[in-house]
Amino acid sequence: MSVNEKRAYLRKSLQTTAWVGETAAEDWHPVNLLDISVAGAAFLLRQALPGGVTRRFSFYLPKNPTRISFTAQIMHCTPHTYLSGYRAGVQIASIDASDLALIEQFIAQPGPTSDAA
Repeated sequence: MSVNEKRAYLRKSLQTTAWVGETAAEDWHPVNLLDISVAGAAFLLRQALPGGVTRRFSFYLPKNPTRISFTAQIMHCTPHTYLSGYRAGVQIASIDASDLALIEQFIAQPGPTSDAA
């Protein structure tokens, strides 16, 4: 973890398609998952979402057929520095214990981790 790192949990870079939906609706929209931790994640969105709102997210980890889902609060959403879209940092609010265990196993695997904000 870098000296300037503010996060309490290590994040692991992961660039894959994910989906976001409103908590009460059944409509899902594709987004890109950029990194994941046991407490939060970063997504690349086409449109900005206001901080404080709660959304549902789902995705698949590499080489794992289990769909992981959780609800999370948008902590910040700003234009991405070099990609088209908005980088949203989310804090996990609710997740099934088995999905959390899969994320923990993924983070523990050898490979690059992310200090990017």
